[in-house]
Amino acid sequence: MPSFLSLVLAGVLWGTGGIIGSLLADASGASSVAIAAYRLFLGGAVLAAIELVRRSRITNALNRILLTGVIAAVFQGCYFAAVASGDVASATLVTIGSAPVIVTVVDAVRRRTIPGAIIWVRLVLGIGGLALLVGGTPSGVTSTLFALASGAAFATFTMLGRRPLSAGVEQSVVTAWGFVVGGALLFALAAVGPGAGLELSSESVSLLVLFALVPTALAYSLFFRGLRGASAATATLVALLEPLTATVLAVLILRDPVTVAMVIGAILLLLSIGLAGRKEPR
Repeated sequence: MPSFLSLVLAGVLWGTGGIIGSLLADASGASSVAIAAYRLFLGGAVLAAIELVRRSRITNALNRILLTGVIAAVFQGCYFAAVASGDVASATLVTIGSAPVIVTVVDAVRRRTIPGAIIWVRLVLGIGGLALLVGGTPSGVTSTLFALASGAAFATFTMLGRRPLSAGVEQSVVTAWGFVVGGALLFALAAVGPGAGLELSSESVSLLVLFALVPTALAYSLFFRGLRGASAATATLVALLEPLTATVLAVLILRDPVTVAMVIGAILLLLSIGLAGRKEPR
C-alpha cells in the first residue's frame, strides 16, 4: 500500500474515534481521560498480542517503548485537559493545527533551510480550513497552553516514528508496547478524578472493542506504515482528515447542522491534503 494512502486511511479511521468515544461515554459513564486510557491500553494490548504471536523482540527497544508511552499519554492527557478548561472546538483547532507547524519549523531548523512556498500554502490552507470547519478560537490561556502541549506531543510522536530503530526491532513492537505503557499512565491520571470506572454492558463492551480496534490499533498501524515513505510534515498535515471525518460523521449520523463555513473549510482542508500528496520539493 502506498505511504500516502496509508496516512489518509489512518486519518479517516481516527475520525471515527470522536463518535465512538462519545457513544462510549454515554453508555459507560466513564470520564474522557478514562476512555482515552482504555483506548490506548486495549489498542496497545491487541497489537502486543499480535507481536507475541510473531515472537517479536523487545529487548533492544525498551527505552523507545517507554518514550513512546510517555509521549502518547501526554498527547491524550493534555488534549482532554484543554477540552476541560476550554471546549472541544478550540482544543481541536490548536492541537491538530499546531502539529504541522511545529514539525515544519523543527525540520527547517534541522536542515537549516527555509520551507518552500508550497509548504506554506498547504499549511495556510490546512489550518484555515480547520478553523472554518470546527469553528473554534482559542478559549483562554490555560486551554491554549494544554492544546499546544498536546500538539507538540503529537508532532514529537510523529517525528520519533521517523527515526531509525535498533537492529532487529520493528516500529510495530514499539507502538504496541508503548501504547500499553501510555494507557497505564493515563489510568493513573484518571484514578485521581471521577468517572474512572466503566459500567459494563453489551453496548459499552462492543463500543470499547470497536474503539480499541479501529481508530487505535488499525489506524496507528497504518499511520506508522505510512511514515516509512512520507515526511513527518506530510503525516501531521494529513492528520487533518481526523476532524474532517468526525464532522462528516456527525452530520450524517447525529444530524448536526451544516454551515457555509464548514463546507468552505472542508474544501480548503482537502486542497491542503491534496498538496501534501505531492512530492515535497528539495
